[in-house]
Amino acid sequence: QVKVMLRICPKEGNHSSFLAIDPRKKQISLTDPAVANGFTTPSQRKAGVAAPKMFAFDAVFSQDDSLAEMCASSVVEILQAVVGGADGCLFCYGHAGVGK
Repeated sequence: QVKVMLRICPKEGNHSSFLAIDPRKKQISLTDPAVANGFTTPSQRKAGVAAPKMFAFDAVFSQDDSLAEMCASSVVEILQAVVGGADGCLFCYGHAGVGK
């Protein structure tokens, strides 16, 4: 079983114009920054280029969530499986110093 969880790093600049986070639905929506700023043509909008792209995860954490909350959602389940004899792996990926 593979679970994918996402943690959004602290905001730098104005990312809120193209990134929408919905932790309750466990999904994010990305809008092309050109679209968010109104730089699209009618033909691009008609072709669906302007439509936001949605991505769903098993969990979505914001920069406001604590490390304890993230561990409670991910590490505990892996440790219980390993103690029960199963294999387990936790893989964290991202830039250095952003709180993996």
